[in-house]
Amino acid sequence: MFRFLRALTITIMAFLMTTAVIFLFSKSWISQSLKDFSEEELSTSLQSYVTSIKGVQKLQLAELSQVETFTRTSRGRVLWKRLELPSVVVSMKAPVQYTYYINLKKSFRIEKGESGDLRILVPPFEANPPALDLSQLQITYEKSSVFRDEARVRDMLLSEVSDLLIERSQAHKALVMDVAQDEIKEILQPWIQKLKAKGSVEIIFSDLNELPQNPNLIQ
Repeated sequence: MFRFLRALTITIMAFLMTTAVIFLFSKSWISQSLKDFSEEELSTSLQSYVTSIKGVQKLQLAELSQVETFTRTSRGRVLWKRLELPSVVVSMKAPVQYTYYINLKKSFRIEKGESGDLRILVPPFEANPPALDLSQLQITYEKSSVFRDEARVRDMLLSEVSDLLIERSQAHKALVMDVAQDEIKEILQPWIQKLKAKGSVEIIFSDLNELPQNPNLIQ
Protein backbone atom coordinates (compact mmCIF):
# COMPACT_ATOMS: atom_id res chain seq x y z
CA MET A 1 0.00 0.00 0.00
CA PHE A 2 2.79 2.37 0.89
CA ARG A 3 4.58 1.70 -2.39
CA PHE A 4 1.34 2.35 -4.28
CA LEU A 5 0.79 5.72 -2.59
CA ARG A 6 4.40 6.67 -3.21
CA ALA A 7 4.16 5.79 -6.87
CA LEU A 8 0.88 7.69 -7.16
CA THR A 9 2.42 10.77 -5.56
CA ILE A 10 5.41 10.66 -7.89
CA THR A 11 3.11 10.29 -10.88
CA ILE A 12 0.95 13.26 -9.83
CA MET A 13 4.03 15.46 -9.23
CA ALA A 14 5.48 14.49 -12.60
CA PHE A 15 2.16 15.31 -14.26
CA LEU A 16 1.97 18.71 -12.57
CA MET A 17 5.55 19.57 -13.50
CA THR A 18 4.98 18.52 -17.10
CA THR A 19 1.79 20.61 -17.23
CA ALA A 20 3.61 23.64 -15.81
CA VAL A 21 6.42 23.34 -18.36
CA ILE A 22 3.94 22.99 -21.22
CA PHE A 23 1.98 26.01 -19.95
CA LEU A 24 5.06 28.21 -19.70
CA PHE A 25 6.29 27.11 -23.11
CA SER A 26 2.87 27.71 -24.64
CA LYS A 27 2.59 31.15 -23.05
CA SER A 28 6.03 32.13 -24.33
CA TRP A 29 5.24 30.76 -27.79
CA ILE A 30 1.90 32.55 -27.98
CA SER A 31 3.47 35.83 -26.84
CA GLN A 32 6.25 35.53 -29.39
CA SER A 33 3.78 34.58 -32.10
CA LEU A 34 1.69 37.66 -31.36
CA LYS A 35 4.80 39.80 -31.64
CA ASP A 36 5.68 38.17 -34.97
CA PHE A 37 2.21 38.58 -36.45
CA SER A 38 1.34 41.97 -34.99
CA GLU A 39 2.97 45.37 -34.74
CA GLU A 40 2.17 48.20 -32.38
CA GLU A 41 2.34 51.68 -33.84
CA LEU A 42 2.58 54.68 -31.56
CA SER A 43 2.19 58.18 -32.86
CA THR A 44 1.95 61.58 -31.25
CA SER A 45 0.28 64.51 -32.91
CA LEU A 46 0.58 68.18 -32.07
CA GLN A 47 -2.02 70.63 -33.23
CA SER A 48 -1.58 74.37 -33.00
CA TYR A 49 -4.33 76.95 -33.35
CA VAL A 50 -3.56 80.64 -33.80
CA THR A 51 -5.85 82.62 -31.52
CA SER A 52 -4.23 86.04 -31.74
CA ILE A 53 -1.10 87.81 -32.92
CA LYS A 54 0.08 91.14 -31.58
CA GLY A 55 3.28 93.09 -31.47
CA VAL A 56 4.99 93.74 -28.18
CA GLN A 57 7.67 96.19 -27.12
CA LYS A 58 9.34 94.37 -24.29
CA LEU A 59 13.04 94.55 -23.61
CA GLN A 60 14.21 91.31 -22.00
CA LEU A 61 16.92 92.06 -19.48
CA ALA A 62 17.55 88.89 -17.49
CA GLU A 63 16.99 85.16 -17.55
CA LEU A 64 17.05 82.79 -14.61
CA SER A 65 17.03 78.98 -14.68
CA GLN A 66 16.01 77.20 -11.49
CA VAL A 67 15.04 73.70 -10.41
CA GLU A 68 11.87 74.19 -8.40
CA THR A 69 10.30 71.75 -5.94
CA PHE A 70 6.75 72.02 -4.66
CA THR A 71 5.29 69.83 -1.93
CA ARG A 72 1.71 69.38 -0.84
CA THR A 73 0.68 67.60 2.37
CA SER A 74 -2.87 66.37 2.89
CA ARG A 75 -4.22 65.33 6.27
CA GLY A 76 -7.65 63.80 6.79
CA ARG A 77 -9.93 62.77 9.63
CA VAL A 78 -13.07 60.63 9.84
CA LEU A 79 -15.63 59.68 12.47
CA TRP A 80 -16.44 63.26 13.32
CA LYS A 81 -12.74 64.19 13.20
CA ARG A 82 -11.88 61.72 15.97
CA LEU A 83 -9.82 59.33 13.82
CA GLU A 84 -6.88 60.79 11.93
CA LEU A 85 -6.01 59.10 8.65
CA PRO A 86 -2.44 58.68 7.37
CA SER A 87 -1.04 61.78 5.67
CA VAL A 88 -0.32 61.97 1.95
CA VAL A 89 2.72 63.98 0.81
CA VAL A 90 3.23 64.64 -2.90
CA SER A 91 6.17 66.60 -4.32
CA MET A 92 6.88 67.89 -7.82
CA LYS A 93 10.28 68.83 -9.17
CA ALA A 94 11.11 70.37 -12.55
CA PRO A 95 13.43 72.91 -14.22
CA VAL A 96 11.86 76.35 -14.66
CA GLN A 97 13.02 79.29 -16.72
CA TYR A 98 12.19 82.82 -15.60
CA THR A 99 12.58 85.86 -17.85
CA TYR A 100 12.35 89.52 -16.85
CA TYR A 101 11.74 92.62 -18.93
CA ILE A 102 10.69 96.25 -19.03
CA ASN A 103 7.90 97.62 -21.19
CA LEU A 104 9.35 100.00 -23.79
CA LYS A 105 5.95 101.61 -24.32
CA LYS A 106 6.40 103.30 -20.96
CA SER A 107 8.63 106.35 -20.72
CA PHE A 108 12.13 106.69 -19.25
CA ARG A 109 13.31 109.61 -17.14
CA ILE A 110 16.82 110.79 -16.47
CA GLU A 111 17.69 113.06 -13.56
CA LYS A 112 21.05 114.78 -13.62
CA GLY A 113 22.41 116.02 -10.34
CA GLU A 114 24.64 119.04 -9.78
CA SER A 115 27.66 116.80 -9.24
CA GLY A 116 27.11 115.06 -12.57
CA ASP A 117 25.44 111.97 -11.14
CA LEU A 118 22.63 110.40 -13.16
CA ARG A 119 19.47 108.75 -11.90
CA ILE A 120 17.78 106.82 -14.69
CA LEU A 121 14.18 106.04 -13.84
CA VAL A 122 12.92 103.14 -15.92
CA PRO A 123 9.59 101.29 -16.15
CA PRO A 124 8.79 98.58 -13.60
CA PHE A 125 10.82 95.40 -13.65
CA GLU A 126 8.30 92.74 -14.72
CA ALA A 127 8.29 88.97 -15.16
CA ASN A 128 6.99 86.90 -18.03
CA PRO A 129 4.96 83.79 -17.22
CA PRO A 130 7.48 81.15 -16.04
CA ALA A 131 8.28 78.32 -18.45
CA LEU A 132 8.17 74.92 -16.75
CA ASP A 133 9.89 72.02 -18.53
CA LEU A 134 7.17 69.34 -18.46
CA SER A 135 9.46 66.78 -20.09
CA GLN A 136 11.55 66.68 -16.89
CA LEU A 137 8.69 66.94 -14.40
CA GLN A 138 9.15 64.45 -11.55
CA ILE A 139 6.24 63.54 -9.27
CA THR A 140 7.11 61.74 -6.03
CA TYR A 141 4.77 60.32 -3.41
CA GLU A 142 6.80 60.84 -0.26
CA LYS A 143 3.97 59.51 1.90
CA SER A 144 1.04 57.46 0.66
CA SER A 145 -1.80 55.39 2.03
CA VAL A 146 -4.35 52.95 0.65
CA PHE A 147 -6.96 54.80 2.72
CA ARG A 148 -6.38 58.11 0.92
CA ASP A 149 -6.96 59.39 -2.60
CA GLU A 150 -3.38 60.11 -3.69
CA ALA A 151 -4.38 61.12 -7.22
CA ARG A 152 -6.60 63.86 -5.83
CA VAL A 153 -3.73 65.34 -3.83
CA ARG A 154 -1.50 65.21 -6.92
CA ASP A 155 -4.12 66.90 -9.10
CA MET A 156 -4.63 69.64 -6.51
CA LEU A 157 -0.90 70.35 -6.51
CA LEU A 158 -0.82 70.39 -10.32
CA SER A 159 -3.65 72.92 -10.40
CA GLU A 160 -1.70 75.23 -8.09
CA VAL A 161 1.69 75.06 -9.83
CA SER A 162 1.04 78.00 -12.19
CA ASP A 163 0.16 80.37 -9.35
CA LEU A 164 3.07 79.10 -7.25
CA LEU A 165 5.51 79.75 -10.11
CA ILE A 166 4.22 83.29 -10.54
CA GLU A 167 4.87 83.89 -6.84
CA ARG A 168 8.37 82.45 -7.23
CA SER A 169 9.05 84.70 -10.24
CA GLN A 170 8.37 87.75 -8.07
CA ALA A 171 10.52 86.41 -5.24
CA HIS A 172 13.42 85.74 -7.63
CA LYS A 173 13.58 89.32 -8.89
CA ALA A 174 16.26 90.15 -6.35
CA LEU A 175 18.51 87.47 -7.84
CA VAL A 176 18.64 89.12 -11.27
CA MET A 177 18.19 92.79 -10.40
CA ASP A 178 21.89 93.65 -10.65
CA VAL A 179 22.19 91.91 -14.02
CA ALA A 180 19.17 93.81 -15.36
CA GLN A 181 20.55 97.15 -14.17
CA ASP A 182 23.88 96.47 -15.88
CA GLU A 183 22.06 95.59 -19.11
CA ILE A 184 20.16 98.88 -19.06
CA LYS A 185 23.36 100.84 -18.45
CA GLU A 186 24.97 99.16 -21.45
CA ILE A 187 21.96 99.83 -23.68
CA LEU A 188 21.73 103.49 -22.62
CA GLN A 189 25.49 104.07 -22.80
CA PRO A 190 25.26 106.34 -25.92
CA TRP A 191 22.80 108.65 -24.14
CA ILE A 192 24.86 108.57 -20.96
CA GLN A 193 27.92 109.70 -22.91
CA LYS A 194 25.96 112.52 -24.54
CA LEU A 195 24.90 113.77 -21.13
CA LYS A 196 28.57 113.79 -20.08
CA ALA A 197 27.93 112.14 -16.75
CA LYS A 198 30.88 112.66 -14.42
CA GLY A 199 29.61 110.77 -11.40
CA SER A 200 27.71 107.58 -10.76
CA VAL A 201 24.85 106.21 -12.82
CA GLU A 202 21.94 104.76 -10.84
CA ILE A 203 19.20 102.65 -12.41
CA ILE A 204 15.86 102.72 -10.59
CA PHE A 205 12.90 100.51 -11.48
CA SER A 206 9.72 102.23 -10.49
CA ASP A 207 6.21 103.21 -11.45
CA LEU A 208 6.74 106.57 -13.12
CA ASN A 209 3.20 107.67 -12.45
CA GLU A 210 3.94 107.78 -8.71
CA LEU A 211 7.29 109.60 -8.91
CA PRO A 212 7.44 113.23 -7.76
CA GLN A 213 8.50 115.83 -10.30
CA ASN A 214 12.11 116.93 -10.18
CA PRO A 215 13.36 120.27 -11.53
CA ASN A 216 16.53 118.59 -12.85
CA LEU A 217 14.49 116.08 -14.86
CA ILE A 218 15.64 115.41 -18.42
CA GLN A 219 12.83 114.02 -20.62
